[in-house]
Amino acid sequence: MHKIFLKRLDNFRPSLDKYKASVTLITLLTLVIRFYNFPNRWGIGSDNARDAIIALEALSRHQLPLMGPFSSAGPFVTGGIYYWLVMASYIIFPFSISSPWILTGIISIISVVLLMYLGKILIGKRFSIIIGILAMLSPQYVGKSIELGNPTFVTVFAILTIICFVKVWQKNEIIFSFLMGISIGLAISMHYEAINLLIFALAVLFIPKFSLKKRITTFLVTCLGVFIPSLPILYWDAHQSFANTRNILDYLLIAQYRIYVPNSWKLFLFNYFPVYWGRVVGNFYWVGLALFFASGLTFFLSIFRKRVSLQMFFLGIIFLILLFINKSYRGERTDDYLIYLIPFILIFTAFLIEQFFTFRNKLVKSLGLILLVFLILMNWLTIKNAFIYKNAISSEEMIIKTLNQKYPNQKFSIYDYKHENSGYSLPLSLLLRNAGELDKNGVRIGINCYGKDCPGKRLTILTTPVRIESLSFISPAKLAEDDKKGLWVSVNASSVYDNQVGWLNKDQLKSTFSLKNYIISKL
Repeated sequence: MHKIFLKRLDNFRPSLDKYKASVTLITLLTLVIRFYNFPNRWGIGSDNARDAIIALEALSRHQLPLMGPFSSAGPFVTGGIYYWLVMASYIIFPFSISSPWILTGIISIISVVLLMYLGKILIGKRFSIIIGILAMLSPQYVGKSIELGNPTFVTVFAILTIICFVKVWQKNEIIFSFLMGISIGLAISMHYEAINLLIFALAVLFIPKFSLKKRITTFLVTCLGVFIPSLPILYWDAHQSFANTRNILDYLLIAQYRIYVPNSWKLFLFNYFPVYWGRVVGNFYWVGLALFFASGLTFFLSIFRKRVSLQMFFLGIIFLILLFINKSYRGERTDDYLIYLIPFILIFTAFLIEQFFTFRNKLVKSLGLILLVFLILMNWLTIKNAFIYKNAISSEEMIIKTLNQKYPNQKFSIYDYKHENSGYSLPLSLLLRNAGELDKNGVRIGINCYGKDCPGKRLTILTTPVRIESLSFISPAKLAEDDKKGLWVSVNASSVYDNQVGWLNKDQLKSTFSLKNYIISKL
C-alpha cells in the first residue's frame, strides 16, 4: 500500500489539478484545525483582553493610536499598527467580542497558504505540499492562531518578506523589493524581534544576476519600504524627544548585558534552539534536536550534490547568519523572540523530507515518507489537546452572573489589587464593557489577592475562581489615590486605554540615554 502512495507522491509534479486539489484540501483542513471548538479555545488572557479593550476604546473615541504595547525588554513601545489591525477586526467582524481572535485565525490560514506558494516558487509542487502539511499541523502555529498579541502577526510578514525576496530574484522587478521592505517594516512594527529581518535588505546587494546599479537601487527601494510603516511610531517618538528610540539603543548597547543569561554554544546548539525547533515541528525536544542537525547536514550535502538553487542557497546563508545573531543576543529569551524564524524552520524541515524523494532508490524514498508521517503524528500529539482546551470565558461569565444577581440593573467599576489578578480583571473588564455594564462611576468592585498581605476582606462577593470584594466602603477619592499608588488599580476600559495609549502629549516618555555620550565613553 505504501509503495502505491509513494509512487503517487513521487509522480506528483505533472498534474496541476492534483496540486490544486491538494492545496485546497490542506487549506480546508487548516481552517478546521484553527477554528474547531473556537468558542472554548480563543485565548482571553490579560494581555489579550487589554489589547482588545484598547482597540474598542480607540474606536469609540475616534482615535488612531500611534504607538503599541510596551516591550517586555525595556521602557520602549512597539508600533501602533498592531492596534490598527485589532481595530480593523472589530470593523470587519462587529458582531463578536472575539473578532481579533477570528482575525488571528484567518491570518494563520493565510500563512499556511503563503508558505505553500513560497514552496512552489522556491522548489516545486511536491515541496509546496510538504511544507503546507508541516505548517498546517505545526504546534507553534496552531497555538498562536488563537492567541492575540503583537508577536502573533510577525510570522505572516516574515513569510511575505521571503516570498518578495525570491520574487525580486526571479522577476527582477522593483515592486517586489518595495513590498519586501513594507513587509519587513510591518514585522518590526509588530515586534522588535523582527529587526533581524533587515538582513534581507542587505541580501539584495549580493544577488548575482543584478548589476551594481540594480543592486543599489533595489536596496534603496527596500529601505524606503521599511521606512513607511515606521512613520507613525517615528512621528509619535519625535514628540517624545525620540526617547523611545534612545531607550531601544540603550537596551541594545547596554541594558541587555546587565542581566546574566547562560549563552554558550553548547546550550544554544543542543538545548535552546532544538527545543524551539521541536515546538515548531515534531513536538519533542529530541525530535527538534534531530531535525535541527539533520536539516543542516542535508542542506550542506545537497549543495555538493548540486541539488540547491542559488535562491535556496542564499536562504540557507541568511538562516545561518540569523542563528549567529540569536546566539550573540545577551537578553532574556522567550518563544516570542523567535517567531520570525518559524518560516525558516519549516522550509528546512520540508527540504530535508523533499531530498529523500530526489533519490531513485525506493528504500530512500520510503524513508522520506516515513519521516513525514512520523512528524504528522508527533505534531498531532500536541495539537489534539488544543481541540479540548477550555478558556476562562465560562468563569468570567459566572462572575458576571453573580454580580448581576447581587446588584441587578447596575453597572460596575472594576479594580485589581496591585494588578496581581490581571488574568481575571482585564477579561472581566472587556466582557462587562461589551455587555454595556462597565462604568467608572458604577458599583466599585475589587479583585483581591490571596494571602496575609492582602487588604482585609470586608464585603466579599465571591471567593472562586477569584476573590472579589465590594469596595463601597472606600471613597472614590481614596480609590483614585490608591490607583496612583498602584494599590487598587483601575482596570476600567477608559483607564486601561489612558494608561497604555495616553502618551500623546509631548515628552511623556523619558530616556537618560545619549548616543553621543555612549560613543565618547567608548572612545
